[in-house]
Amino acid sequence: MNSILRALLISLLVSLPLTANAELPALDFEYSVSKNDFRLGSTQRQLKQTGDNDYTVQALTKAEGVAALFVSDTVRETSRFQLIEGRIQPLHYRYHKDGKDPETFEVDYDREAQLLRHSRLDETPPLQENDQDLITFQLAMMRDLQQSVRKLEYRIADKKRIENYSLIPRGEKVFDTEMGKLHTVVMEYYDQKRNRTYTFWCAKELDYLPYQSRRIDDDGDTITLKLSRYNGKSL
Repeated sequence: MNSILRALLISLLVSLPLTANAELPALDFEYSVSKNDFRLGSTQRQLKQTGDNDYTVQALTKAEGVAALFVSDTVRETSRFQLIEGRIQPLHYRYHKDGKDPETFEVDYDREAQLLRHSRLDETPPLQENDQDLITFQLAMMRDLQQSVRKLEYRIADKKRIENYSLIPRGEKVFDTEMGKLHTVVMEYYDQKRNRTYTFWCAKELDYLPYQSRRIDDDGDTITLKLSRYNGKSL
């Protein structure tokens, strides 16, 4: 169960809605996490503005229900970033898992030296325009979708590596929710190295916030995140 939760946290992180030409609003929302239709727990996100162009996302993921009997770990993440001329620019990302096998790593986006520094990697590559961390990449995805960009390219630093990711459109789908109908654009990424498929259903009514995200592994196992609470409203 620990490996499942860890893989989920690294691979399927949720995002925060934003408008194309404005400051980002303070937000508080939650996703339900499941594997093969079995509920594992929840992941919560809070976005706050900490300066003129500076923002912080605090994230907490934990097991709930029956899964909590087997997995007692909680994962806390912090992402600091700037909004410069409409672009999301990550500054620092920190991941910490407590419990039986604690784990921590950090990624620093040194804007002065123009270098990416990863606490677990020896390499310090130059920064690129499309660099994002495990949280801000979906902020960037949402902004691109708002601007009608439909082929998305990002370089993302995760726990073990720094890799390029390409998402392509796969049509649209409508969901009936307690908030009404949500019209989503379906974005997909296929990881050839690991034979995994990632899919995001990005809701137009929520500034392209993913209403649902899914990862399918090579053995058929499916991990799903589904929006369950949005600024105090239940879905």
